[in-house]
Amino acid sequence: MTDQKTNEQEELVCIQDGCKYPKNPPWSPVVTKLTSLWILIFFLAGVYGTLKVGFSVFFIWTLIFCIKLYVIRYIVCARCPYYGENCSCFYGKLAARLFEKQENKSMKMGLWIDCFVWYFIFLYPLYYYLKLDMDVYAMFWVFLFFAMSGTLSVLACSTCPFEFCPQGYVGRIVGKIMGLRK
Repeated sequence: MTDQKTNEQEELVCIQDGCKYPKNPPWSPVVTKLTSLWILIFFLAGVYGTLKVGFSVFFIWTLIFCIKLYVIRYIVCARCPYYGENCSCFYGKLAARLFEKQENKSMKMGLWIDCFVWYFIFLYPLYYYLKLDMDVYAMFWVFLFFAMSGTLSVLACSTCPFEFCPQGYVGRIVGKIMGLRK
């Protein structure tokens, strides 16, 4: 009886970076779609805004965004136990189409890099929007970033089991404040 219970418990958890997590992802397909929608809107607004600023700003911004969608997915999503499944956004399924799963590799550093890249993607064009007196667009850009980040924090990060993720840390605080997490 004890062996059967132990085997059932092992099926309910997976291990990533030395910590145990639920085998099944805590996010529903609805969460994946909502967070992905905000990321898409943010991306399209960034394309439009950086094109208005100039081609060199557009090129650098788009290059960094592509690095986020490809390189960072390799060092985060391909190592995630929820690889290929519904996750906090569409990246888990995207990574499964791009890379083979990387078993037993840490994703801690990748999550930190991912957060820094998000802030660069936000701040880099904001500097030019303000410098070129695109104040209304700058306010719109700030609104979009906080709407996207807020949606991710409330719907995804507040329920994320990865205790070592810097974005998840903020999301869990927001989740506790909103009563979504104990």
